[in-house]
Amino acid sequence: LFRSTLQVLVKPSEPKCWTEGDLSLGGNLSLYCKSSAGTPPIMYQWLRIIGQDGKLGPLPPTSRHGSEGHVVLPNLTRTDNGSYRCLVSNEAGKGSCDVQVTVQVAHSIGVIIGAACSFLGGVFLMFLTVCLTLRRKETEKYEDEEPPNEIRS
Repeated sequence: LFRSTLQVLVKPSEPKCWTEGDLSLGGNLSLYCKSSAGTPPIMYQWLRIIGQDGKLGPLPPTSRHGSEGHVVLPNLTRTDNGSYRCLVSNEAGKGSCDVQVTVQVAHSIGVIIGAACSFLGGVFLMFLTVCLTLRRKETEKYEDEEPPNEIRS
């Protein structure tokens, strides 16, 4: 009697990529990647997309790998801006998905305009104070020079 075992390998399903966390400057961002089906073990690898040609490179040196398909980008800076790709693979095949990271700068245009208006308002008040002080001194000088009006008989 001859006995054989047939093993069916299923490639990973198309993965889903998403981000969670704080996209502001100095924030912590988590990148997630999950393939819902496929023959184990499924391997996950995050890479950075460099340039317009789609070349893949390493993640930033500060990144930390979590559980399968999870990477943390701590203390975000502007250099973390860009596209990231998750590669999933097993013996039967592979797949990928991308996420875009855009770090938000805390100083919005409204904050900058508010600071500029406050500065200009302060300069105007200082100018007004100097002008009023000079005018008062002129008025006092004029009053000191004018002889009193006396009625003589």
